[in-house]
Amino acid sequence: MSDATFRNSVLAAVAVGAIAVLLAVVGWTVFEFDPALVVYAQALIVSLSLTVYRFSIWLHRPPTLVLFRRSIQMAKRSNYVSLGKHLIFRCAEYFALNRFVWKRARNRWAAHWPIAIGCVMAMAIVVPLIFGWVWFETPASDLHSYNVMVFGMHVRTIPIDGIEAFLMFHGLVWASFPVIVGTSFAMLRRMGDRGDRATQTFGNDLVPLLLLQAISISGLLMTLSYSYFAGVWHRPLTIFHCVVVVGTVLWLPFSKLFHIPQRSLKLAQMIYEHESVKDGRANCMRCGNTFADQAQITDLIEIEQRLGYRYALEDGTHYQSVCPPCRRATMVLAQSKRWRNACSQKHAEQQTV
Repeated sequence: MSDATFRNSVLAAVAVGAIAVLLAVVGWTVFEFDPALVVYAQALIVSLSLTVYRFSIWLHRPPTLVLFRRSIQMAKRSNYVSLGKHLIFRCAEYFALNRFVWKRARNRWAAHWPIAIGCVMAMAIVVPLIFGWVWFETPASDLHSYNVMVFGMHVRTIPIDGIEAFLMFHGLVWASFPVIVGTSFAMLRRMGDRGDRATQTFGNDLVPLLLLQAISISGLLMTLSYSYFAGVWHRPLTIFHCVVVVGTVLWLPFSKLFHIPQRSLKLAQMIYEHESVKDGRANCMRCGNTFADQAQITDLIEIEQRLGYRYALEDGTHYQSVCPPCRRATMVLAQSKRWRNACSQKHAEQQTV
């Protein structure tokens, strides 16, 4: 890692952390402050800064950096309407439905998609509450209702005992159910799949699942405690839940869960995929057939040069300009030529003897 990469990554992390702190202070000052959520806010801000730092380090790698820069260049020259439609469709397919996991295996999708849905639901509820953007208050004239406040604006009034209040106040409960289902499927699959059992590690593959289950189950037990058992064991459950949540959030940038922010670069790949066809197709210099987008071949050559790989041929052409079938054919021909030369040399030695 170069000094420039380290400096830029630290500056990005500090800037994002400062903005997050400013948002929290402004939200608590102007809108609503809940002291019970301060610890969660601190953990979230620190984790966000560390995630930005790691993401920035990863982004400075030649393959990701070239993809990121080229996608920005292509987006600027694109037809915004066509590109927007493409991104909406691909994002719905990729992020919302997790079709890329479905194509790998149905049982993987049954584990991955519920976890993704539950985590997104939880973050959509928790982040506005932590930063004081959403809260509920009781109007002085009606003690049996709540005013739903969003950024200081009164959105609507709901009865305390109504179905709408029940659904809102138990939002994290509903989010925990798909997480428990998904993590259970994932652990069952990992116990039954021989390939996974051979390559998985406890810390990298199983601990994230156990932590997500611990968060969900402890949250459910807290709800059961204050709803049906008069708060029995609620305080130790609250402490345990807080420790697990804070620990998981702080560990996220250094765990397998870091793949969540990494997936955001898929947007750049979607733009690249949509726009690179406009640069034409590359023809194989051996057989003349088209085999890839010219922009992809050009960028791949640039990435290899940055990494120190030199595949340029003596006549000025590049090995990346050869299609995969011809690469296999040339390898077979080269091996055959080498074998024939070895046989000829051995035969000549025998004749000499």
